[in-house]
Amino acid sequence: MVVLILGIGSLRGEDTTIPSEYKSASNKADSYAHTMHMSKAETYDQLISEFGEQFTPEEADYAISNVN
Repeated sequence: MVVLILGIGSLRGEDTTIPSEYKSASNKADSYAHTMHMSKAETYDQLISEFGEQFTPEEADYAISNVN
């Protein structure tokens, strides 16, 4: 008998290999790009700003690369 243990995210079909901070940055980037009509450069600046979202440059790069 083989028992496969899955996390809750796996049961929902979510990609659990992407850190939650990266997913959060990606969601924010989508919001800025589509709701506020920001360019990728403006969105990146907002994501990493100490007065904005305060994501790391790596998280912001991921988010900008994955704007829907």
